[in-house]
Amino acid sequence: MIPDILADYQQIYTDYPATAPLTRAQRKERHQRLMAWEKGEYDPLPTFFETVAFMQAHPDFKFEKPFAMKVLCPLVLERLTYGDIQPLKHLFALNAKDRRIGNAATNYVDMLAEWTGWQKTRRQLIDVVLEQEPDFQAALMELHHLMGNHLGFTIHETPWAVLADKEAMPGLYQELAEFEVVSEKLGYDDEAFIKEVRTLYQAWEDFLDHADEYDDYTGFEEYLIKHDIEYR
Repeated sequence: MIPDILADYQQIYTDYPATAPLTRAQRKERHQRLMAWEKGEYDPLPTFFETVAFMQAHPDFKFEKPFAMKVLCPLVLERLTYGDIQPLKHLFALNAKDRRIGNAATNYVDMLAEWTGWQKTRRQLIDVVLEQEPDFQAALMELHHLMGNHLGFTIHETPWAVLADKEAMPGLYQELAEFEVVSEKLGYDDEAFIKEVRTLYQAWEDFLDHADEYDDYTGFEEYLIKHDIEYR
């Protein structure tokens, strides 16, 4: 017999299947049932591995933020307090699986960080696993995704600016070097991206040293054109 919290969740998706075409009224009813389930008091909770078995037995159900925050996250964090990283590794594996099938919207590791009130950041959770298992692929994939997004963000305003001051550049070069190592471990082809980021960082540093020679608003663009530096 499965715990009540899982049985009630199962009943919701039995009554309102995720894969079935529902009317607007039915979708509203399902949402109301899910909200009531989320606010409900359940004791005891299932174990983490009971929860995983439940998810695997019902691939047609949606396991989104309400389920993660009510069931998965407290169970993962409880095991972490005992030094058990296996449930956390499973969250990384779920993220990796979702990205492979194009469902990048569900990030269970982000949800766990939020559940802790951001006392544990996504990077800290990645490090918890990699400190014990440096080659665990799903955690490396999460780190690659995190750093790639951040590095890409710093250059997305090109040609107007790189989003970093002079003092931040050493840390960004270090992050880029770490990203390159992770990329190589995963066998990814990020050579062009890494080269672009490094070139723009070097250009930005030099531009900052000579900013008074350029226009206040279009100066970096002028610098890039003058030095024949391409950008996307």
